[in-house]
Amino acid sequence: MTEFSDEDIRREAFLLWEAEGRPLWSHGYDHWFRAIESLRRRHSAERDFGRALPTEESDAPS
Repeated sequence: MTEFSDEDIRREAFLLWEAEGRPLWSHGYDHWFRAIESLRRRHSAERDFGRALPTEESDAPS
């Protein structure tokens, strides 16, 4: 199992929260655990396919 830094998880959780429209009444721990799962999926895909998957940040129009 790969461990991620708190900063990596915080950044991913923030992106998830923003993608949901920055809801005022959300639970931070929900985003935290979803961020860990998202990072695990991305890491697994990178390992299995040898390349990084796009993220919300990289998909955003300039």
